[in-house]
Amino acid sequence: MAETTHSTLESASVELKNKERFNYAAGVIGMMVPFTLPLGFLTFFWTDVAMIPIGIVGTVLMVGKLWDAINDPIIGGIADRTTTKRGRYRPWMIPSGIISNLTCLLVFLRIPALSETGQIVYYFAAYFIFVAAFTALEIPHISMMSTITTDYTQRGLLASWRQTSAQVVMTVMNATFIPMTIYLVPNDRAAGYFWAVLIYITISTPFYFICYFGSKERVIPPVNEVKVPFSESYKALKGNKPVIMLMAAHLCHGLNAATGIASGMYFWTYVAGDIIYSAVNATFMSFGSIIAAVLMGVLVKKYSNKRNIAMISWFVSAFIAIFMFWIPVDTSSGRMLFNIISFVRGLVNNVGFVCLFSMVPDVTEYTMAKYNLRASGFIFACINFMFKFGISFGQGVMGWIMSAMGYVPGASQPQSLIVLWRSCMSFIPAIITCLGALCFMGYTLTKESHEELLRTLDA
Repeated sequence: MAETTHSTLESASVELKNKERFNYAAGVIGMMVPFTLPLGFLTFFWTDVAMIPIGIVGTVLMVGKLWDAINDPIIGGIADRTTTKRGRYRPWMIPSGIISNLTCLLVFLRIPALSETGQIVYYFAAYFIFVAAFTALEIPHISMMSTITTDYTQRGLLASWRQTSAQVVMTVMNATFIPMTIYLVPNDRAAGYFWAVLIYITISTPFYFICYFGSKERVIPPVNEVKVPFSESYKALKGNKPVIMLMAAHLCHGLNAATGIASGMYFWTYVAGDIIYSAVNATFMSFGSIIAAVLMGVLVKKYSNKRNIAMISWFVSAFIAIFMFWIPVDTSSGRMLFNIISFVRGLVNNVGFVCLFSMVPDVTEYTMAKYNLRASGFIFACINFMFKFGISFGQGVMGWIMSAMGYVPGASQPQSLIVLWRSCMSFIPAIITCLGALCFMGYTLTKESHEELLRTLDA
């Protein structure tokens, strides 16, 4: 059982063992279930299973993220001020994880006795609770990385382990979830979704306990640390260029993800002609992402500037995406080609995302040096909010556009929607990815400059 220890910043630059890396990654293994299910399948479930109008679905997602905008920094600020024998962030893992899993199940529950209005109100309320619970799980887990070690390379390796674990879980879920919903209850799609979600959240729950008991927060501020008022935390954003650049890059990554998420199942259902191919394609992309996460563990040891790796990978990913527009996915050979290119794109794009994620804890020390304020949870919450806002904003806008273009579940779709779905799998993410790559040009922290910050702060 790992206990919290007090130490200086310099002595916290330790080399972690694989067991501790896994224990930390266990948190994201559990977390990816309530993350992946609503992200990848909820929109389609609400529109084509629960039969909620897509314009209303888009509105619920958008309003949900306005709520997220409020609770993200609040949860981050509260986590920064949490004081227990187990540290600041670990105590959040078990209760938040359990509540996230339960509310994830609720948003996939269709209640036939409710009217359409009653069902909409129910989903709205359940989704709001879910958003707050998941924030209370995700932000502390991300923030914990800054307290496990201060070493630039070790953080990159932690990010690699975290994202490798995340992508493995996503690969399994993308490959099995839709087939499972059909297999479990062949004649009732709503019941199939419910039981599949229940199985997944049951499997994921023990991993929160592994993370809690197996992780170790080493970087603990001195006991005489002055408690900074919550309002002062917002001042850490003013002129904080590394944080601003990461916020912008996370926004682009969220918008990029949203285009594929919001249109993917519709693309494979109405353009390619079979919804099962959504699982096949997502699996191909996830395999590429797994390799990328492992590869990042090698690259971070060889190169001292993470932003260059991220910038190059995202530019390459954008060029690959452009060519995907013309692939004839309504043929078997076209679908195979599309899947192969998706694998390559997933590999290249996720190298950039793992780099981006591993940069986040490094801004903790930059913020300490510039503002004399250790606010890991708050800073991470602001950065991560941009990612989540990008996803939900993109999904919300997509819902409104599809509604305006006359989308009707199960019907023959107009050509304008076909072109839109094709563009969302190619041109649109290519443009957004290029913008995200440009954001890295303003990020100036390298391994050398970060180590200098540690020496200055420790002195």
